[in-house]
Amino acid sequence: MSITPSDKRATTGSGHVSSTPAPNGALDRRLPSVAVPGEERGAVLLIMAVLIVLLLGVVGFAVDLGWAFWNGLEIQHGADSTTWSARIAGRPVHLTE
Repeated sequence: MSITPSDKRATTGSGHVSSTPAPNGALDRRLPSVAVPGEERGAVLLIMAVLIVLLLGVVGFAVDLGWAFWNGLEIQHGADSTTWSARIAGRPVHLTE
């Protein structure tokens, strides 16, 4: 049902048509309300705050893993370089496993 300005009825927040116009004389054209107003107020803020904290935790974990991987590579490269230097100098290389 569409409401035109010539109608003397207005819809209420629950989607029902009422016979009284809005206080300013215009028709009340609000969408039907599913929940009680004010019941979910601030829910998006809370959800976003939790998601941002989780995202920061995941990013921090990824940075820590990357740092550990990088340090492992640096240690391995240092050991490889030392082994090659000793081999080139003609010194015996004793590797322990």
